[in-house]
Amino acid sequence: MEDLRNDPRFKRYKFNGKELTLYQWSKETNIKEHTLYYRIHKYNWSVEDALTIGIENNGICKSKFAINKNNLKIYVAKEVGLKVSDISKCKLLKLSLDARDKNKIFYLASICFETFKNLNLKKFKGVSKFEKKEIHFPKLDKICDKKIVIVGFGPSGMFAGLTLARAGAKVTILERGYEMAKRKSVVTELMKNGTMCEASNIQFGEGGAGTFSDGKLNTGIKSEYIQSVLDDFVLFGANENIAYDFRPHIGTDVLEQVVVNLRNEILNLGSSVLFEHKLVDLKYQNDKIALDIQTPDGYVSIDC
Repeated sequence: MEDLRNDPRFKRYKFNGKELTLYQWSKETNIKEHTLYYRIHKYNWSVEDALTIGIENNGICKSKFAINKNNLKIYVAKEVGLKVSDISKCKLLKLSLDARDKNKIFYLASICFETFKNLNLKKFKGVSKFEKKEIHFPKLDKICDKKIVIVGFGPSGMFAGLTLARAGAKVTILERGYEMAKRKSVVTELMKNGTMCEASNIQFGEGGAGTFSDGKLNTGIKSEYIQSVLDDFVLFGANENIAYDFRPHIGTDVLEQVVVNLRNEILNLGSSVLFEHKLVDLKYQNDKIALDIQTPDGYVSIDC
């Protein structure tokens, strides 16, 4: 008589203190028995993953856990009919929540993966060859002897300064407001007591208006540079989920340190950031631009 202990229909699988057959686990988890069988015996999922990752009938994962970064290979393997070991790399590109039907809310993900297996992409709906668009910023071939001045250390000023500094230029950035620690102090005073500092407040100071935004300040443009900006935010301390979330949000508490880290990178590259330096006039003469600047020690003029 054949040993039924090796038959998957009768074999018992241990998890979370219980030892049940696939049929019994299907009743416990509300996942079909044949789905559990394929997960464990065809796609080589662990018993824990097979029993805990829920799916809709259309194969879209319901839970955020099912498509978090630790389970990307498992999710992709199921979608394209590969073993987990056949997938060498996975990266989450975009993640959004579909809540149009309140009774059927699930996450949608765009995932990039590498495999050494040959796939017929026409067989799979929603699977196509990924071609990453590389963004290349220019580098200076020689030392720039011209004085480059950027006015304002908000988003545009920060990334203009960072890009130029990375290219090898020596940049001076002027900001009329305070550096982060001092700015945070006067903003707190404004919020608590209504005391307004005209020089530096929610509008002016390191990081610009977005640093103390309530979340309404965002970009609506479609630009090839957006991803590189998000990647830099992550590099300087933002949560890595902003690189793939459909509506990324850093949060003021995190952004404060991110901005300081970005400023320090500009300084480390040999450029300078001058706070409490307000541009009051600009003159063009003799093929040069003269800037009149108000500083804590009085007015100065520089050519650039």
